[in-house]
Amino acid sequence: MVLSLVASVFLLCCYSSSSAQQLGITDCSTDGSVNFITGTTCAEDPSTHLQQSQPLFDSTQNVLPNFQSGTLNSNATANIVTWNGNDELWFQHTQDTWELSIAINQALRSAGIKIDGYHMQMEIFNKNHNTIGGNCLVAKTNGKCLDVLELKVVGYDAAGNVISTETYDYSGLDTHNINPNLADPNWSQQNILAWAPTQLEVANVQVEIFGYDAGYWAGNYGPRVKNMVGSVIYSADICASNPLHDATCSGYGNALFTQACTANPLFDPACPGYANALLTQQCTANPLTDPACPGYANAYYNQQCSLNPLFDSGCTGYAQAYFNQQCKLDPLYDSGCTGYQTAYLNQQCSLDPLYDPQCTGYDAAYQLQQCDLDALYDITCIGYQQAYIEQQCQSDPLYDVTCIGYNEAIALQDATEEYVDDGIVDTDIDIVGITIVEGVPNVMTLPEIPPVQIIELESTIIEEEYNMVEGDALAMEDDIEREIAELERVEEEPVEEEIVVITENGSDEETPGDKDGSVGGQGETTSEDDIEKEIAELEEIEITEDGSDEELADGDIVPSEEIDEPEKKKVVKKKTSKDEKIKMLLAKKAIELTKRVEESVSIEQQMLVQRQLLALISYVPGFDYSEKKLPQVNFYPPKPVVDHAYARWFLNDPNFVAMEDLQYNFN
Repeated sequence: MVLSLVASVFLLCCYSSSSAQQLGITDCSTDGSVNFITGTTCAEDPSTHLQQSQPLFDSTQNVLPNFQSGTLNSNATANIVTWNGNDELWFQHTQDTWELSIAINQALRSAGIKIDGYHMQMEIFNKNHNTIGGNCLVAKTNGKCLDVLELKVVGYDAAGNVISTETYDYSGLDTHNINPNLADPNWSQQNILAWAPTQLEVANVQVEIFGYDAGYWAGNYGPRVKNMVGSVIYSADICASNPLHDATCSGYGNALFTQACTANPLFDPACPGYANALLTQQCTANPLTDPACPGYANAYYNQQCSLNPLFDSGCTGYAQAYFNQQCKLDPLYDSGCTGYQTAYLNQQCSLDPLYDPQCTGYDAAYQLQQCDLDALYDITCIGYQQAYIEQQCQSDPLYDVTCIGYNEAIALQDATEEYVDDGIVDTDIDIVGITIVEGVPNVMTLPEIPPVQIIELESTIIEEEYNMVEGDALAMEDDIEREIAELERVEEEPVEEEIVVITENGSDEETPGDKDGSVGGQGETTSEDDIEKEIAELEEIEITEDGSDEELADGDIVPSEEIDEPEKKKVVKKKTSKDEKIKMLLAKKAIELTKRVEESVSIEQQMLVQRQLLALISYVPGFDYSEKKLPQVNFYPPKPVVDHAYARWFLNDPNFVAMEDLQYNFN
């Protein structure tokens, strides 16, 4: 194969291009080798990459190179024989080598032509099996001593290095009668097409044909070779036109990088246009990657609108979002807002708790409203007591001393009432104070003052305070002064002594009937009779026969000169002092108020009577109600503080301070 290759390279520079044969896709290798250009066993399509076969060696012509161009080693028995007009190479019993060295033209290599493979045809003769005494120099094949025949081709580069070696061994080929239809049936036709593993750049080729007669017979009984024609398959350097054709191509890495960058500038940051391609990629995936991205402004606008429809009035859903925002800030923004009804109710309730019964504080506000309209609406209304008194006063001016028309009603009442023996009118006097009358049990009870009621209305707090005692005392102060003045006026008038006639059975004859108007009755049988009796039994004055006023003990009997009936006695009562009259008035008032408490049919009436009782109990005789103070009395004489040696010694005693600390320091 190498011989043909070298010869073809040599002849390529000498043969015309018209002798070259074009290969096609049907020209395939006979040994299964793979075409470097196509990657298959067949030639490339000429329209894609042209591959041609050019004859380089032909032993049938007289054109060099041929068998005559080669040389045989010295002492060789082999020779080149011209037989029937063609040169044949005959080997005899000695081992001989025919060789031919061919240099490749430099111009051919510079033109970018590369060797893709070769095509060779030749005929081989190897039918002589003769031996001497059966001796064979090689191992017999099927009992036959076949002669030895080998072809060897070695390729070298410009530096003399071996770049290719091919060997073909035909020693085992028996050509005896191999083609019986031929005139000479002992010749075997060999046709070889083989591809090189890569496109070769050959500088020099050496071809060797080695053979001898293994039976060692003297004469031309060895193997023979004739009609040898060798052609080279060549084409333009595929790596030069396409460095990406194979990884072994020079520049394959750069070409592959360029190809990848061309296909995708993002293949490697070193690719030209990588930055722009990356920006384009990122912008395509997300226009918000960089403000320089096409569509950035629109994408940013859409993003902000999706995050917050209130970003711009042009955002989708802006109207609804704005409505929801305003409703969240103030449910009263629109009647369609969620919670509008509740917010509106709360607003109206804050302006007027009476807007709806659901309002917080409605009950308290309603009560205040009703109290403002009518203080008698409820007992807790401010001014209820005063309104109640006024109401009662309208029905009965004698209900309370503060009633308008009270004095006139008293005067009218006095016109129909009897006077007591001492001339003091039995009238209602509201006394703010208390005096214990000897012999009169204190059965009056303090009224229960209702607790202070606090009504909370939103942020306004209304407190009702009842300071009844002080208020009633101040209200009745003028009445007390008036009563006291009336008492003093009565005291200044001459008091006529009342003579009470005591009968033998102990009854008086002041009136034909009892004080209450019942004739022969017992009158009041309650504690009022006892109190009145004690009042009537105050100190009495005894009138003697000579007319002198001699004080007698209570119950002393005075004989009467004016009464003829036997055993009738006259009792004279002592003139009553101012304090005693006050005591009598207090006692009578207590009796009257106690009776009113018993007759009260409602809690309001009882509360008012109890107030009067409280004022009566709190009254202090001698207290100056106009100045609100008691008369000051010097309890100690106006003398200097005691100062003598003993006192100074006592104060300077250290134990005095310790004793004082024990008195006040409790920790």
